[in-house]
Amino acid sequence: MALAAGSGATTHIAVNPLLDDSFRLMYELKFDAARTRLGACRQADPEDPLCAAAEAASYLFERFNENGVLTSSFFLNDKLLLGGIAGPPDQERNAPFLEANQRARKMAEMRLKIDSRNPGALLTLALTDGICIQLISCPCTFCTAGCAWFPG
Repeated sequence: MALAAGSGATTHIAVNPLLDDSFRLMYELKFDAARTRLGACRQADPEDPLCAAAEAASYLFERFNENGVLTSSFFLNDKLLLGGIAGPPDQERNAPFLEANQRARKMAEMRLKIDSRNPGALLTLALTDGICIQLISCPCTFCTAGCAWFPG
């Protein structure tokens, strides 16, 4: 993956096979297996904020899958699509997601203090902020719990 770093230069994010494997497993709806791979990703580089952002995404996608949000029938049902998932958010189940998302953001901010153009840190902030914005705008009760820095 290459990201423009200004003034015509290109900076690369190193390919991380463990991270790639975890996203493949999420795509296959194997969220526990994805988090196992992400554990290995964290062991390989404990300071990599992308591993924590991917962990947060795994919890979010798992909850979406459990509630049918990842199915075409959800999007074809106007009542569900516009009204969201019924029931209150489960704060206990949201906690690992919120913790991983906040951890990723803090790790990225630390990297940016050292290098304000660190592509992995910038991508992590885009992911964590994007997830939080999605949570705020989504009518699902899971999402209305908000993020650590966007209270729901």
